Amino acid sequence: MQPTPDTAFPTIAGLQLYHYYGCFYCERVRHAMGELGILIEERNILEQPAFRRELRDATGRSTVPVLRVEQADGSVHWMPESRDIVRYLRARFGEEDAQPQGEPEGFSLERFLLG
Repeated sequence: MQPTPDTAFPTIAGLQLYHYYGCFYCERVRHAMGELGILIEERNILEQPAFRRELRDATGRSTVPVLRVEQADGSVHWMPESRDIVRYLRARFGEEDAQPQGEPEGFSLERFLLG
């Protein structure tokens, strides 16, 4: 499901996707966002050099996609790799037509990442 002007999806606070258009791996993440019915702030590193610097300063590299995840306690986790990002989004927001409610009860980013 893709957003239309009549049915905009809610933007998820605390998540930012560092990407650029034309990147196959970034498109994989954007496609999953559409399937889940969520919008995440997109930070295009080719159009905004400041976003590229933020990404490089935080991760030591400027490859995309990378999802910046702000935790409830204010800590920040930088998640590279499109498949990991898609897996995280599906685990957090469910499959199609999910309405985001923050993190589900018992959901732990650390436990998700460590398996």
